[in-house]
Amino acid sequence: MKKLVLAVCAMAGVAASAAVGTAIDDKRPWTPVEIDLFSPVMVPFGDRDVSGLRLDLIYGQSLFLKGLDVGLVGKSSETAYGLQACGFNWVENAVYGVQLGALGNRAGGVYGVQLGGVLSYDTGDTVALQAALMNFTTGFGGLQLGMLNWNFAGCDGIQVGLLNASASESSGAEFGLVNYSSGGISGVQVGFLNCADRSSSGLQVGVFNAAENLSGVQLGLINVNAIGRLPLMVIANGNF
Repeated sequence: MKKLVLAVCAMAGVAASAAVGTAIDDKRPWTPVEIDLFSPVMVPFGDRDVSGLRLDLIYGQSLFLKGLDVGLVGKSSETAYGLQACGFNWVENAVYGVQLGALGNRAGGVYGVQLGGVLSYDTGDTVALQAALMNFTTGFGGLQLGMLNWNFAGCDGIQVGLLNASASESSGAEFGLVNYSSGGISGVQVGFLNCADRSSSGLQVGVFNAAENLSGVQLGLINVNAIGRLPLMVIANGNF
């Protein structure tokens, strides 16, 4: 919940700063408007920050971006503040604001909202609402909606999808057909099949629940606690 509040605050700050239209770094050249045919064919010419509006007729690229980015493919080599609405949005560092990608989005972390038609991929921490057919991130706190939600680190937010997976401990909530955490869970898994490697100190609710070492509660038709005193139980299983 704390991270969700921080995300909302970040979005509000982005909207205010984008409206001012000042340069992000006054030590570098910047422009209030940039029109890109296919970078580096652009007006004005050369690498610079954009503080205002960038139009990506085919492919646009700049350093920092603050404001509005629209077009086919938009890329920022550093950080982006504001709204990106392109076919595909790509930011090397963090995004503070909103990414709307008809095809998808890629970022080095998102603090705000990321919506993609097919793919949303973050290589850094994500504190956001992230929604696409497939979502990938490294460290997540927020709300993730998709057919496939995959976290390469831990998850302390909420995942809703057909397949939810975390490569480290999940301390949030997973709601899906299949929920899997390779680092164990200290939160909640609700689905048809719930699996937790290592220890599970949270709650699993499903038709089939499995944990390597249960120290919480399982509620389901079949409950497996691989190395526990009760390795197989029906209806309920628990260990404290």
